Amino acid sequence: MRAGRVRLASAPLQVNIELTGICNIDPPCVFCTGKNFGHNYRPLDAGHVDKYSSLLERCEHVNEDSFGEPLSHSELVATARRFIANGQRFSFVTNGLLLSGAKADALAALGPRLGIHVSFNAATADTFYKLTGRSFARVVDNVRYFVASYKRQNRESAPDLILTFIVMKVNRHEVPGFLALVRDLGARALLASLHDRPSVPLGHFGHDFVYEDEMVPYGELVQVGREATARAAELGIECLLQWDAGRDSAIRGFSEPGVATPCLIPWRFLFIQEHTRKVFACPYHRHPYGDLARASLEEIWNGAPAQDLRASLARGEVPKYCRDDSAGCPLVMAARQVESPEAVEASVVVGQNDFTHLVAGWHPLEHVPYPIRWTSESSEFLIRTAGRQRLCIEAIALGRKSVRGRVEMDGRPLGAFDVGERGWQTLRFRLPLEAAGGPVQRGRIVTDRTWTPARVGIGADTRRLGIAVRRIWGESTRVSRVSSRLRALLA
Repeated sequence: MRAGRVRLASAPLQVNIELTGICNIDPPCVFCTGKNFGHNYRPLDAGHVDKYSSLLERCEHVNEDSFGEPLSHSELVATARRFIANGQRFSFVTNGLLLSGAKADALAALGPRLGIHVSFNAATADTFYKLTGRSFARVVDNVRYFVASYKRQNRESAPDLILTFIVMKVNRHEVPGFLALVRDLGARALLASLHDRPSVPLGHFGHDFVYEDEMVPYGELVQVGREATARAAELGIECLLQWDAGRDSAIRGFSEPGVATPCLIPWRFLFIQEHTRKVFACPYHRHPYGDLARASLEEIWNGAPAQDLRASLARGEVPKYCRDDSAGCPLVMAARQVESPEAVEASVVVGQNDFTHLVAGWHPLEHVPYPIRWTSESSEFLIRTAGRQRLCIEAIALGRKSVRGRVEMDGRPLGAFDVGERGWQTLRFRLPLEAAGGPVQRGRIVTDRTWTPARVGIGADTRRLGIAVRRIWGESTRVSRVSSRLRALLA
């Protein structure tokens, strides 16, 4: 790692596994994209981890990362005990509703090598019910009981316990109260953001939860983080911020003193998603980088995608794979806020150089099978327009006969559009003289009325979409003028 090697003889320090797709909250929490996208697989036989013993027995930390509730699995405690007895750490994330009685006592007896994250996402019973439909008091009482049991069995020391809070519009005002509760329960706090994975809630608990509306903008998250960090210091507790690479539990947890590489996760982490037989390189990745039906775990660990990730990071870059396919990564979130005029080009090709250019209001990269990005109600882009007289956008409205809107450049209207689903259209707009003479301009695609696939019978996708775009570029009319004059002379 210190040498920047991309092919490794070492094994990952942490391996994530899974045990179940069954959750005791049914219908699921309104923000649970895993359940909303169909991850409801039956409990797995915990013995499946033996297939991966070559890596699991060498790692320092095993983390259970199910789409379901791990405490509902009959073999969770035994699995945790197995790895802890081997001198390794074991951790898992839980909703806390089953963390009581004999199960809490058995877990507490495992001692300091056990780590637990409990999802709170609220500081009051009312907000907790709106999100989960369950009892907030039960979670608080269960955590309090676990902490007391742990101290009783471990000479009054505190457990490795983190309480998590996903910041949303519905609960943003409860962050201070949550931090006070964290102190009261003797834990650490982790604030996270909603990932960009909009879905339709499968339940309703008195609050009309619309995923996109609940997402807090990055700038506001930064402000929440400042306020929370200051309040945590006053309370004497630790507060981790998922959107801040310096205070993110994942990136900070995998860092190494004296190593300047921005992220060491591809050197130290692996997630084996057993129910799909896929392997992920990072907890923030939307898509796997390996398939166990086609390659062994060792081959995936040192495969071309893994080596590309490490090579980019060793150069101090955020890898293209991460820029295109990450959800919630703090490095990617921060990079999207930085405008670098030197990197802006006169042509934007989705899937190639769009990360630098498509700066706000764009949905994640998709392949249908060609790379596209959907616009939202308002989507902004940067483009170099010097020497160009026209702005061109190649677009389509897959699933809609007509999507109307307008295009602006630095706040000035360029013209209207009407895009349908019957083939790609090239929209052309004359640029004002100021744009043609300037270096970099900020454009904006505004949709008059967005549409939602789920509402027109297309899956469970609740995103508000405009048009699908695969290219934006500046075009010069000088060449065409010269060509027309030449043709006239020849005639």
